[in-house]
Amino acid sequence: MQSTDTAEAADGLETLRRIRDEPFDLVLLDVMLPELYGIELLRTLRDGGRLGKMRW
Repeated sequence: MQSTDTAEAADGLETLRRIRDEPFDLVLLDVMLPELYGIELLRTLRDGGRLGKMRW
C-alpha cells in the first residue's frame, strides 16, 4: 500500500506560495478561499506555467 502525504494552507496566497515552492500531484481548492479565490489561483498557476502535469 502506498502512503500519501498531505498539506494544508490557510488561504489562497499561502496555497500559491506552497505550490511554487513544492511539487504537488494533486491540489484540491475551495472556490471561496480567503485572500485569493480558488478560480483566481488557478488562473495565476495556469498563466505562470505552474500546473505542470496537474489536470484542471
